[in-house]
Amino acid sequence: PSPNSELEISQALSSGLDVARKGYPLSVILFDIDHFKKINDNHGHLAGDYVLKELCRMLKDTVLRTEDVFGRFGGEEFILILNNSSLEKAQIIAERCRQAIQQLQLISDAGEKIQVTASFGIALSNTQLRPQQLLSQADKALYEAKACGRNQVKCYQDFFNEAKLC
Repeated sequence: PSPNSELEISQALSSGLDVARKGYPLSVILFDIDHFKKINDNHGHLAGDYVLKELCRMLKDTVLRTEDVFGRFGGEEFILILNNSSLEKAQIIAERCRQAIQQLQLISDAGEKIQVTASFGIALSNTQLRPQQLLSQADKALYEAKACGRNQVKCYQDFFNEAKLC
């Protein structure tokens, strides 16, 4: 997968939800680079751009499946749309991404190691959800991952009506 535009992400989310209404699960993962402002402040904005590019390249080359839709969803926030993926499968993919990001070996132009971690929020579609609701649930789970210390994966589970540990 390649980083997709906002329009492509919106279309993929809408079509994924259409398919989900026919009984095929759709999972959405939002993730955010932890303390990205510190990376920019400590190493400069060029280093921050380098981190974003390397993170995308590494995930595309080593973790993500070709059918996954992947894109930037704001400053240092990203989205993964996983068609025909259960919550369990999404958890596995998110955890693989989290571990791969944590293991990135990045060095700034000044020769300093740049430590990168990310927090993840997952939501699973149901037949009633609109795209914005699904995104809101994933965002709430992401917020919970950050509130609980960052560098972790949380899932939004509607029957608890809050984010719970995966």
